[in-house]
Amino acid sequence: MMMEALPLIQGIMIMSYGLDTCLVLFLQTVPNNRLWLPITLLFLAGIVKYGERTRALYLASLDSFRKSMLGKPDPGPNYAKLMEEYKSKQDAGIPSRIIITPELIKEDKIDDPKGNKFTEILAVREGYTYFNKFKGLIVDLIFSISDRNQSHKLFQKLQSTEALRVIAVELNFIYEALYTKLQVVHTKAGYFFRFVSLSSVVAALVLFTFHEKHGFKKFDVGVTYALLYGAIALEFIAFFRIIFSDWTAASLGKTPKNSIIKGIVWVVFIKATNFLSILEYFLSFKEPRWVKCENKRYTEYEALATPFFSRRWSESIWGNNLIAYILQQCPVRRKSEDGNRIVQFFLAIYDRICWILGTGFYFVIDYIGAGDTLDEWRYKFKMPFLKELWRFIFLDMKRKSEDVDDIETVRWICSARGALFLRETKMDVDIRHNLMPYVEEVAYDESLIIWHIATDICYYIEKQLDIDDQKRNEQQHPLVIVRMIKNVFLIPTMIIGSKIMKFFKTLIGFLIVMGIMIKMILIRKSHHDEEDNIADQHEENDIATEHDKREFSKLLSDYMLYLLVMQPTMMSAVAGIGQIRFRDTCAEAENFFTRRDLGPRYGKRKATNFFRRGDLDPKAIKEACQKIYDVSTDVKPGYVKGDRSKSVLFDACRLAKELEKLGQDKKWNVISQVWLELLSYAASHCRTRTHAQQVSKGGELVTLVWLLMAHFGLGEQFQIKEGHARAKLIVDEPRQHKFQ
Repeated sequence: MMMEALPLIQGIMIMSYGLDTCLVLFLQTVPNNRLWLPITLLFLAGIVKYGERTRALYLASLDSFRKSMLGKPDPGPNYAKLMEEYKSKQDAGIPSRIIITPELIKEDKIDDPKGNKFTEILAVREGYTYFNKFKGLIVDLIFSISDRNQSHKLFQKLQSTEALRVIAVELNFIYEALYTKLQVVHTKAGYFFRFVSLSSVVAALVLFTFHEKHGFKKFDVGVTYALLYGAIALEFIAFFRIIFSDWTAASLGKTPKNSIIKGIVWVVFIKATNFLSILEYFLSFKEPRWVKCENKRYTEYEALATPFFSRRWSESIWGNNLIAYILQQCPVRRKSEDGNRIVQFFLAIYDRICWILGTGFYFVIDYIGAGDTLDEWRYKFKMPFLKELWRFIFLDMKRKSEDVDDIETVRWICSARGALFLRETKMDVDIRHNLMPYVEEVAYDESLIIWHIATDICYYIEKQLDIDDQKRNEQQHPLVIVRMIKNVFLIPTMIIGSKIMKFFKTLIGFLIVMGIMIKMILIRKSHHDEEDNIADQHEENDIATEHDKREFSKLLSDYMLYLLVMQPTMMSAVAGIGQIRFRDTCAEAENFFTRRDLGPRYGKRKATNFFRRGDLDPKAIKEACQKIYDVSTDVKPGYVKGDRSKSVLFDACRLAKELEKLGQDKKWNVISQVWLELLSYAASHCRTRTHAQQVSKGGELVTLVWLLMAHFGLGEQFQIKEGHARAKLIVDEPRQHKFQ
């Protein structure tokens, strides 16, 4: 249903064809049809449904969406009239002059979120407000500085998690406006036609129930009842979803002041039934849930884990890793990460067939064009959306927005791919001089792949990584401790066989489990209060440590490569020849690893279990990174290989060695900030249409960053600096001379 004329034309043709077919069949049965009235009512309900769909397709088309954002034509002040009056005064010899007074800009009142609890209704209301203001981003409209200032003031006051909630609501409104019928339904005409549709189906059921059914087969009657009851059930489910939707919350967020009828409805229905409290209760299920991350790499962080049916977007980040791809390191697809067990079953069969048939099967798969699709299924992996990562991104955008004074500064920030931070930060002049070519003298796709490989090398060759892994393995979940205590009591029980020991074992185990459960409930109950108390302190200071920046850099590195390689349509505006460069780099890495027995891309593979267990092997990746790092790179690879091959494998090795010269303190600060600039560059330069299309697939982190940058005013869409100046023609009174 997205923004094209073709789906609209197809929808109209399907509706016309279905309408004509049903009408012809119905007219042929009219003389002897005893159920003509129920059929007519159902026919009316079907017309309403198809009409809603066609109208939604029309509103979601590019032209209609752009027209809905355009106001009345603005001719500006009457220049010709003013100049005629001015000239007439000059010709008459009357002293006159024109003075210019700037237009008074009236800004909407912004609620202070710090003074009130940031409820889900407040998030929906703010999200709907800025959805209406900034939905023109999708069709590349421009905005005024006052729009930028108003949005900037609000987001400066919000915490990172509150800003995420507002942006998630905006994404949800964009999705529902472009891909569903809710924009059509939530109008006066939409409510009326929904009532007509529901009434028609109910009336058809009543008429059919009381109609004489002599001569009808029982099976046909049963099927008809099932279809009618099913239609009514769907109508009531749709009615329930409409009533408790974000659109309803947005429209009822404030007490109406202008309409008397709306005011009466507000007092009689909304206030009397306490509907807002009921609505807030249902919306609370959509509130984001932050839990301790289960991924062993990020156990010290909180991850977004809202129940699936309550999510407004996918709440996850996909990743891809070049070195793991070359080494054939297939990530695990846990049930909690990817519920599609059917896909995993067939991928396991694919693994076994590849092992049995050998190398030739891969070439057959590539020949029929299924290789890329299978590689995407096998080698992409889902990463958690970390609360600390989002705070890190939010604070960086907030800091940059405070330095914006004009459109030129905004353009400089949006066009930066790492150079902005490298110029501002304090470091050795020679190291800065050696790092700048990797962000300024290369294309975006080349820079991204180089920094991806360099990040992996720096990440895996660190000694600290082994220490952190050991600490993670030592951390035990409370339930694991319970099992350990249970085993301690189990041994003497088996030896002694005493009923007393069994009783005490059961009692102590029960008390421990109950204590843990009560503690978890109390922690969960007080979580929001504690978060409110400490959130302001956390938001004011960048609390990202060296370890945090290292993990964030790795996560963003894998995510950006995923976008470049597996989302080429979304990155088409900035990708360049990224696909060619990626393939050439993989080919060189494959040859390099083959000579060192590290696992070629199409070599003999290990047999895997029918359902794969385990995880990416960090030891194999670490060994591969160390082998790359040990290569002497005193001479630039381009001087030796020429420019026919677009591989950047050893350019990344040279970059990694330069980064290691920074030392442990500055290295990950530089890498993380470069990845933030690469991410913001992609967010601001990707086509807005691709951002809107990605919403239908669950949304991406880069789309969240795109909206965040727009709200902070970090976008080239804010080009209207001033409103209409008020020109006044002032007639000066001639001076009166006194004669003595």
